[in-house]
Amino acid sequence: MPNAPNAGECGGGAMPAAGEAIARVKEALQQGWCQNPTGLFIKSCKESLKPIKALVDNTITEWFNWTYKNCIVIAMTGGHTAFTPDGVPVSLQKMMELYPMAQ
Repeated sequence: MPNAPNAGECGGGAMPAAGEAIARVKEALQQGWCQNPTGLFIKSCKESLKPIKALVDNTITEWFNWTYKNCIVIAMTGGHTAFTPDGVPVSLQKMMELYPMAQ
């Protein structure tokens, strides 16, 4: 019989992978789209999947950094509103549609 991973390990990785997998399962259960929490946990560990919110936050951060460097926005508040160089507040969704990040 193979040895079980040490406590705190997930898929051979360290505790952060397990923590992110648990966060992904909790998020999925709250949103109601997970029918198999154990399966999602195992898959999240094996594939190092992060919670959806973390992925969205990273995308917004990358977009903001890109638009800030290109003088498209000067600030952002609450992750919902961006400010143009002349100080006009615009919804983040609208700004991301108007200025998609260059690939």
